[in-house]
Amino acid sequence: MKTTCAAVLSALICLTAVAQTLDDATMTWENVVTGLSLPTSFEFIDESNPNEFWVTEKNTGRVRHVRNGVIGNTVLDLPVATAADRGLLSLVKSPDFNQTGHVFVFYSFAIADGGAWIENRIERYTWNGTAMVDPVIIWSTPFDPSQPNGDWHQGGVLLFGPDRKLYFPTGDLHRGRLDNGRIEQNTHGSAVAGVGGILRLNPDGTTPDDNPFADHANEAIRRMWVYGLRNCFGMAFDSLTGLLWFTENGPDKYDEINIARKGLNSGWLKIVGPDSRNAIYFENNNTAYNAADLTMLPGAIYRDPEFSWVEPIGPITMLFLRSQRFDANWRDHAIFDDSNHSELYRLLMNNERDGFALTGGLADKVADHGGERLLLKVGTGFWTCTDSEIGADGYAYLLSLAHGRVIRLRPVNPPTVINGRIELTNYVGSMIGVPLTIELRQGQTVVETLNTTLDVWGKFSVRVAAPGNYTAYVKPSKWLANKILGVSLTSGGYAYLKFASGSNGDVNGDNIVDDSDLGAVLEAFGTDNAAADLNGDGIVDDTDLSIVLEAFGLQGED
Repeated sequence: MKTTCAAVLSALICLTAVAQTLDDATMTWENVVTGLSLPTSFEFIDESNPNEFWVTEKNTGRVRHVRNGVIGNTVLDLPVATAADRGLLSLVKSPDFNQTGHVFVFYSFAIADGGAWIENRIERYTWNGTAMVDPVIIWSTPFDPSQPNGDWHQGGVLLFGPDRKLYFPTGDLHRGRLDNGRIEQNTHGSAVAGVGGILRLNPDGTTPDDNPFADHANEAIRRMWVYGLRNCFGMAFDSLTGLLWFTENGPDKYDEINIARKGLNSGWLKIVGPDSRNAIYFENNNTAYNAADLTMLPGAIYRDPEFSWVEPIGPITMLFLRSQRFDANWRDHAIFDDSNHSELYRLLMNNERDGFALTGGLADKVADHGGERLLLKVGTGFWTCTDSEIGADGYAYLLSLAHGRVIRLRPVNPPTVINGRIELTNYVGSMIGVPLTIELRQGQTVVETLNTTLDVWGKFSVRVAAPGNYTAYVKPSKWLANKILGVSLTSGGYAYLKFASGSNGDVNGDNIVDDSDLGAVLEAFGTDNAAADLNGDGIVDDTDLSIVLEAFGLQGED
């Protein structure tokens, strides 16, 4: 997590007293919890409760349990190396956490806190309600006497993707320099560093068969989803596309934001910033390399960054504001923190959501100087936010390493919303854009009908015009409706709905599975008709016929 100040995780060295302010008067922030010791990541324990979460602390190696703004018990205490970027760096729940209790942590292992670094590890633990127990090592990168083992550039963010695979960046540990070249740093054709990319693993630590380099002879390369990465401590999935975005920290020039496309070679060590800029710096021997000079594995691709800064700013955590709490100029756009200048930025997404909507001096996708950088600024004093999430209430939560606190970013006058997540029964396809209708009723009177769509996680957020106490009838596309009692909405408040959908098979949308639906499946049999493709696998076949027959005669709640 390198910055021009020293390093992102050593930002306290450079910290000055800067008041936290927002440039938009319609937005505000507030403390959720203070008094944490160099916190690096946090995770809501129950997705429906924004007031209870775990926090990892870099140098203590502790996972703290926070409830209602109070720091409670230590639920895990790990021995960590702490020099520079090393420490307890990240934590994430498994997608099947509600069934297994599995939690994953990334840390720099030592015999005791502050001791000599042995290796970086990802371990899986089981949450028993009071502690994290039963460790299992999922991945490690040990000390290697044949390569540098630098205490900078550790990476460490953990994310599960919509595909239920574990993604995480590992910085280059200063390996693969020109005098000791490696594939991942584009300085050798066959020698392997084992670090310097974004890895993709199954939850048990094995390598997925569909990884871009799954046929390579070396297991470390088979694990790579992206290589040519210097260091990263900011990753986020755009829930409206499923694309994985990441920040990348450059040397003395060209920090970047990229999309982690399958097989991406991000260019390091030879290229930072756009290829055409021909950046020269100490690590590439002040040589202007081109994309043709990179080590391109079979299946690899090179793309210029989606955005970059000539003068490094130390971009770290990144978050898409997928919430109807925010107005259109914030909603679904990207925010990220600057660890060098104590500033918060917003980048507006383009219509295709595969890049940013940039104009004027930024149309070339590069901030060439501080004046262009400031065109994106929306706040000051947000020192070193190393993690961020959207809570069940639809607000943005940011974790400040340098200030030891979690803050909540929200509108001054928030709208009333219903947020939630649905698990779609008998469905394997993408949930992006699946229609959802919510009827709010008082008795038999329909007070309001809300129409929205799901995102890649099956989540939704919708504004409510009339606060009150309701029974909600929730119907996703071809699934039968569910009735949810006691939905209470105060003005400016929220409700969070989480449930598994009812039976699938309602092709014509009349809330009953009958002859009409069976006929539609039979008529479309053997085609890619999306309306009759009940399980979302791209073809109408025996599976879809089985689904409609299993649900035949069932009616949704009404």
